[in-house]
This record gives sequence, structure tokens and C-alpha cells, in this order.
Amino acid sequence: MREEATLRIPVTVDKSHIIALGERLYGESIELVRELVNNAYDADASGVNVQINKDNIVVEDNGNGMTLEGLKEYFNIGSPQKRILKKSPRFAREMIGQFGIGKFSSLSACQRFEVWTKKDNFAATVTFDKHEWEKNKDVWHLPLKIHTPSPKQKNGTRVTLTGLTKNFKVSDVKAHLMETVPLKAPNFSVYVNGEKLSSQYIAGKKIPFLEGTEFGTVYGEIILVTSGSSPQEKAGIQCKVKGVTIKRDFFGLENLGSPAKKIYGFVNANFLPITSDRTGFIIDSPQYQAFEAVMQQVAKRVREQLRILADERGNRKINRRLKEAMKRIEKALLHNPDLCPFGLAAQGEKIEEGEEKLEITKEEKGGPPPEEWKEPKERGRERPKFEEFARKRPKIRSLTSTGVIRQLKAKEMGITCLVDHFGEDGPESYIEGSVVYINRDHPVYKEAAKTRLSFVMHLARL
Repeated sequence: MREEATLRIPVTVDKSHIIALGERLYGESIELVRELVNNAYDADASGVNVQINKDNIVVEDNGNGMTLEGLKEYFNIGSPQKRILKKSPRFAREMIGQFGIGKFSSLSACQRFEVWTKKDNFAATVTFDKHEWEKNKDVWHLPLKIHTPSPKQKNGTRVTLTGLTKNFKVSDVKAHLMETVPLKAPNFSVYVNGEKLSSQYIAGKKIPFLEGTEFGTVYGEIILVTSGSSPQEKAGIQCKVKGVTIKRDFFGLENLGSPAKKIYGFVNANFLPITSDRTGFIIDSPQYQAFEAVMQQVAKRVREQLRILADERGNRKINRRLKEAMKRIEKALLHNPDLCPFGLAAQGEKIEEGEEKLEITKEEKGGPPPEEWKEPKERGRERPKFEEFARKRPKIRSLTSTGVIRQLKAKEMGITCLVDHFGEDGPESYIEGSVVYINRDHPVYKEAAKTRLSFVMHLARL
């Protein structure tokens, strides 16, 4: 059998795909500003100035700048240089860029972008114009102008976007950069129209965490806003790679409803693989699965802290209602002296017409106390006062650290009330000795707690 000849065919890329790639790389055009600022970070810039104008956008940095070879590498689509270097030469920063295609995102919002750069004795300008690029399909070159650098000029790069096709609000650019660039990194500042950006401080309960995986470290901090107005930024946990926010996530905590609106913070995991548009993760990768397992454990801690914070707020309400309920019980005993503890009776004192002042008093006021009221004597001497406090107190079994305990005492008699979590399927209440346990998880309790009067009467009944 005669063998068939093996042919070879070339793999080509149409020039128009360069423009299509830039225009469709990101879902929002505002991402291009973030991409340019992050490029400056990778270039060891200590300062980046972003100027948003009606007709153009200028992003200028004081980074390392580029030589001629550096410019060629800059326009090399898919260049692996940053993945090979991994860290910047001056500040040893973890390189943010990975794919070598972000610079073309400028085409999503402009007709033309110009890159000026200077490194030591070299300075040049490269221009990419959509119309010129599309004129000749066989020409794959860009115009390059080499300048004589001025001794006063410092190293750095400036990217200018002209012929804007999208409108950019300065406030939107600021908010986006505050979330998506590493503003907390040392020796790095970003200015937008002359105003320095800084990450927003959020006050609240902080939950720091640091966990290890086989791929690397997962660390961060969750903040639960406890009081005051909510921060300006969106709720959620910022998932960062190398200090840059890729997306926000709640890791199942969004099912909590309104408490989820109080959850802020960040988590950083440099080993996570990200999508080419830098807006998501490769979720079926083993790295992401390990990351997800860690964050589910963190989410459990967050749920427990939210429960404690909710209990602390609810406990203030419970204490007020328990106090009111006990006053009602006291008042009821005054109206029903036959139910009062021995030695106590109700006495009414007229204040004004139609009103009585009620108090619990000793039954034989003004005379010697009954024999039963006298303190017992031991071996011919009176018991020392400190022994009064050595009486055996009831054992109270509190299931959580946020249980509410109140005592109602009448001479030698008294009860202790404990409001705590015993589960929705647990009893409404039960008694052990002189301790009354009230279940705050019970459906009847939750329904009664909605209004003041029903809550007070419910507690008094129990």
C-alpha cells in the first residue's frame, strides 16, 4: 500500500484579530486604565499619574523605562517575559502581567495610542493607529521614532490614548483603581487628575487568617461592619493575586441575606490561575479547589462571628425585656399576696386619686422580725457575714458565650433565668432546680420577639 504524502500548512493570524483582541479583551473599557497602571507597577514605578481628559487619557510612570529591545518585547503578543522573570529588578515585586496582551486593551476605547519611553540614553515613541494598521494587510510594523533624550528627563514610560470612543468618569476610574491595583504595596503611589488614591479604611470586627496549601499560602482579613454607615465600596471579599483584585466573592455567605451586606475584606493567593481577561479564576484547577476548601473554613468562622455579633445586639434587647417582664411578675405578686413568698406581702400606698404605689415590704413593719427571719447561729456565735455568700448557687449550663442570665431574688427565694441557643427543634423552655432555660431559637420565641409587648409577655409567661 502506497503511503500518502504528508503536507504542511502554515498557521496564520489575520491582522484584524489584533484589534478585535484589544476591543473584546475586557468586559468594561475602564479595565484598560487598570492594565496600564499595573504595567507601571511591574516596571518598578514608584509613582503613576493618570490624567483623564475629554479628548485623551495619559498614564505616565517613573519606572525603569524600555530600551529598543524592551519595546520590541512590549509589542510581542503573548510574550512570556514576565512569567520568566517573575519578580521586578528593583523592588522585587511579584509580576502582575502574565499573558502579554493587556496593552492592546487600549483599543477598546480609542482609535490611537502612543507609547513614549526613556531608559538611560535611549528614548523613543511607538504609535499604533487603527486606520493605518488596517490599510495594508501585509505590513506588520509600527512606526518608531528615536529621540535624543534630555539629561533632565527621568526614566519612565508614558502612554497616551487619543481619539476616544468611550467616556470615562473620573470618579469611576478612581473607584476602580482603588479596588484593582496594589495601592498598599510599598514604594507605590497612584494619582488620578492630581489626587492621590488610597485604600479605604473599614472599621469593624476583624477576622485575620493565614492558611497553607500544597500550592502556597492563603492569607487575608475579613471585616464585619458592626456599626455606623456601610463603606462606599461594594460588599464582599476581594480575591487577590499578587495584591491585585481579580473578583469579589462571598463563598456561600451571600445566603445569609442582609448580614452579608456587612461583610468586607480580602484574601490573597498568588498561586491561583486566572483567566486571560483577569476577571476570574480557572475554577476546575486543583489550585482553585485547594483555595476553595480554605475559604469554606474561613466562612464557618465568619458565620460564627456574625452569630455572636447578632446575639450581642439582641442581648441588649433581651435584658430590657427581661427586666420589664420581672417587674410585671413583681407587680402581679403584689396584687396577689397569697402567691408571694413567705414573709413578703403587698402594700399599696395612695399617691393620688386612682393611682397606687406598690412595693414589697416586710409584713410586720415596725416590730421585731419573725423568728424565721433571724440568721441561724453556730456554736453560740453569729455566722460571719462572708458566709452569706458561700451558699450553694444553682449550676447554670450555658451552651454559648452569649447567653443572657438574670436573677430575680426575694429574701431566701429566687429564680435564675437563662436565655440561650438550644436549637429550633429544642424545647421552648425547661427548668432545672431554680433555673429557667429559655430557647431563643424556638419559633414561638422568634415570633414573640418581633414586638415589645408580645416579647415581654412571652418571657413573663415562661
